[in-house]
Amino acid sequence: MSEGSIKARLFDFFAGTCAGVTQTLVGQPFDTIKVRLQTQTPGLDGKSLYSGPMDCLTKTLRNEGFRGLYKGVTPPLVGAGVANAVVFTMYGLTMRLVVGKEVKDRSQLSLTQLLLCGAGAGFGAACINGPIELIRVKLQMQTNSRGSAAAYSGPIDLIAKVARKEGIHSLFRGWISTFIRDIPQFASYFFFYEFLRRYMTPSGLTLDQLPIERQLLSGGVAGVMCWLVTYPLDVIKTRVQAQEGPVYQYKGFVDCAVKSYKQNGFRVFWKGLETTLMRAFPVNATVFATYEAIR
Repeated sequence: MSEGSIKARLFDFFAGTCAGVTQTLVGQPFDTIKVRLQTQTPGLDGKSLYSGPMDCLTKTLRNEGFRGLYKGVTPPLVGAGVANAVVFTMYGLTMRLVVGKEVKDRSQLSLTQLLLCGAGAGFGAACINGPIELIRVKLQMQTNSRGSAAAYSGPIDLIAKVARKEGIHSLFRGWISTFIRDIPQFASYFFFYEFLRRYMTPSGLTLDQLPIERQLLSGGVAGVMCWLVTYPLDVIKTRVQAQEGPVYQYKGFVDCAVKSYKQNGFRVFWKGLETTLMRAFPVNATVFATYEAIR
């Protein structure tokens, strides 16, 4: 790899890290509500704990305070920085592999090529996201009231207790499900982003000259679209990771999908979608704006 290529990857890594930290700070409250809606199951009376996003938000604030919305923020704050660094680094690296040379202007690539590059970025993301998201999901599911003791005091405590109770391998539960979600998600993510940038760039201007408001709109809409495409995959992944051992209800991705459908119907795969879409626009608008500005 040439010196120029190494320098480009370092820029991608740094810009991706900054974008990931920004993403987590903006999106964590929305993500906590999404996870709680995705993983709740009806009680003996047939009713769920939360009737919707606003009910979940209200009950979380009343019982746990504002800090309840940021439960489990440490793993993604660290992990999202690393994961986004890997995502954007893999995106640039896959471009180089697809084209056969360093790419300075992404407009040189077709949308099909960019779709493939996004899939490569998703593969890199899944390598990092599996264990990190399992820790985050378990911490976010804790619904203890203010003043009461939580099952896990933080990420390190969770890792120690889960490893002791279920074995160290259990921290990687749902990893295959993460690959199943991340590869198509990031493929569609970058595809829509690059398509919208090209569509909204005025005649006579380059992509780098795209006005900031159109830059933000491209990133935000791309985030919304990629979630619409892959949201059921995320629900299944989350339900697989949310299980408490040592006896698990779901054996894996397909088993979870089948049992969830039989128990709760097709609507179960769209639980928490409203919150996710509300989160997706500002988070991804910020992510791409941060990345492009630093890069």
